[in-house]
This record gives sequence, C-alpha cells and structure tokens, in this order.
Amino acid sequence: MDFSAYPTTSTIYIDKKRALIEIGNIGTVDINKNPKGTTVKIESDNLTAAKNFIISATENEFLNNLSFKGKQKALILLNIKNSKQFKAFLNVEISTLKYRNIEAEEIKINTAVALNEKLKHKGYIKIKEIKTGKLNSEIDIQTTTDNSVLKLKVNIKSNKVKIEPFYLTLNLAKREIESSKIKAYANTDIAKASANLKISGTEKLINILGNMTVRIFDGYLKIENIKLILGKLPILACDITFRHINLKKLTDMTDFGRVTGFVEGYVKDLKLVNFKNPLEFEMLVKTENVKGVSKRISLKAVNSISKVGGGIASVAIPFFKNFAYSSIGFRATLKNNIFSLHGLYKEGNKEYIVKKGFLVGVSVINMNSNNKIEWNDFLNRIKRVMKKKGGVKE
Repeated sequence: MDFSAYPTTSTIYIDKKRALIEIGNIGTVDINKNPKGTTVKIESDNLTAAKNFIISATENEFLNNLSFKGKQKALILLNIKNSKQFKAFLNVEISTLKYRNIEAEEIKINTAVALNEKLKHKGYIKIKEIKTGKLNSEIDIQTTTDNSVLKLKVNIKSNKVKIEPFYLTLNLAKREIESSKIKAYANTDIAKASANLKISGTEKLINILGNMTVRIFDGYLKIENIKLILGKLPILACDITFRHINLKKLTDMTDFGRVTGFVEGYVKDLKLVNFKNPLEFEMLVKTENVKGVSKRISLKAVNSISKVGGGIASVAIPFFKNFAYSSIGFRATLKNNIFSLHGLYKEGNKEYIVKKGFLVGVSVINMNSNNKIEWNDFLNRIKRVMKKKGGVKE
C-alpha cells in the first residue's frame, strides 16, 4: 500500500510485542504478540474515511460505488495462532449504506467465526430495510458459531418476495457450505415466480439443487442445474426450458414488431460471467402449434428478424403490413465469443428462420449458412431492434 498517497496524519508506536497505529480520523490498528499467537484489534467510527483511504492506497474501483451516512462504526477482533488457526469477532453498526442502486438502513452485525479453534458464540446480522428499485426487504439472521462451523438462521421479509426461513451452514475447516430447503415466491405485474432450492458446495463450486419456475406470457420458464463456479470472476451456469410463450404479449412490450402465436424451446449450458455477461450457451426456439391460435407477423417484425438473423424476407403476397406464417424456428450457439444462428427449417440449400404457409404468407431465409459473428456485433443488432415500447403497434 502507498500510504503517502492519502493526505492524513498517522501515529505509530512499535516495541517488541506491540504495534499501535493511529490513522488520522479513520481509526486504529492495535497488534499484540504473545506466546499463544497474535491479537489484532481494528476499530473505526468513520468508514467513509477508511474507504477513501483504501481507494487511494490500492486504487480499488469496487469501493467507488460504496457510500455511508450517519453512524458508521466497525470493530474487528482477531486472535491468530497461525495461518490455519484463528478466531474473529465482528461488531458493526451503520445507519445507511449504499452500493450502486442498493440502499440498506440500520445495519447491525455481531458475529464470530473460527478456524480450527474452540469457540462458542451466538450473534446476529440485522438489516432493518434494504431497498433496490421497488423491492424492500428486512433481513434478520441469527448466527451460531460452534468451533469451525457457522450456522445461520435466515429470515427475510419483503414486499415483493416471500421467502420461507431457512438455514445456511458454513464449515470453515472443510471449506463447505450447505443449506436447508429454500422456498421462495414472487409476483410482479407480468410474472409469477417460485423456487425450491438447496445449496451444497465448496470454495470452488456451489451446486444449487432444485429449480426455479417463472410463469410469464401465458407459459413458463424452468431454470435448473444451477451452479456457481467461484474464482476471480464468478460464473453462473444453468439450463433453461420454456413452454407456451405467447409471442403477442412478448412482442407488444417492445418495438420489435408484433408476432402472434406460441413458442417453446430451451437454453442449454448457459454460463454467465459476473452473473450477467454470457460466456456460452446453446439455444433452440420453435413454434408451438396451438389449436385455434392464428400465426401472424408484422412487416416490422419481419424486418427486425432479418436484421438480427442476417436473412432476407420472401413475401408471397406483398403490400400488406402483416402476414401469415407457418413456423418460426432457429438454433443459436455462443462459444469463444462467436455467435452462430441458423434457421430450423430447410428446403434444399435454403434455410428458413420464418416459413410461410402452403400458398400465402412470408418467409425469412438465412442467406449465410455459415452465419457466425462476434457476440458484441450481435448485441448491437439486438439493441437496434429491441427497444422499450413507445411507438405505434403494428
């Protein structure tokens, strides 16, 4: 750390058994050595100044989005025998903490952990209110430390999500995590979601057993085979299947253009870096034939599909703003930053993304059988056609 980069004054006292460091208005670090090991006491009642000090000394951009208001007190006590044996006690009180669009009020933490040491301790982690968008929650976690095992009884109350109380167990000696069943339910204006999960894993890989189901657009999505691969950049992996998705309700929410009918399909081996950036996947989408439901597509939607898929439209009856179609289907893959998209229906050398009926309607033909582009280029195509609804319906 380059302490000289931060404009503050420090007082340092050092002898054979003790080092006491007082850093300006930030706090103190008190280190004591004894025959049984080392005791470290870190105390601060100005976490804003501590954060600024760390940013200046380490250039850690992660902390730039973190801010505090009101009371901001932290006390950490460490009893260290060696790299494989320690006890740690944490006592924190913060009036308001904000990180990006997440704001937490009245945070109180009193808990302890141990690694290969004898320790019995009961504590808590409480957040009176945590807000992100329209979601407000209250978190109450009771902690029990039994030597190297930390057990948490988690109780979350929310205005949008119902989560049944569950247990989470961390074994620091074995570096393992396990939970009881986690059941959750959520309702929004357009979807209903439910989850029945159980966590089991190590420091490198967390398996989330069970599944999540989202009922949306008259159909559902099921998310399962969920894994969290831990490292410098965490990777979330899962499989998604979807059935009976109403295209009219889906496309009416964007400026893509209107499509009626239903689709089904899957996304296999989806991997998201940092929970949001796709690394790889395999996707299939195809028409689900539903008796009595018309299959129509607007001219604007035809043009959008042509732009995204790199195809051309073939119209049997021109001069109309919407057309009949027989089937919509495509298979897509992402690997090594290369995105590939192919129509699901073939006739000779032609590959169709949208296929017209026997006599009338519209087809979208994929003109490039080796349809491969960089992922960022594909995202730019999507952004050009997938905007929030604001124009006139077609």
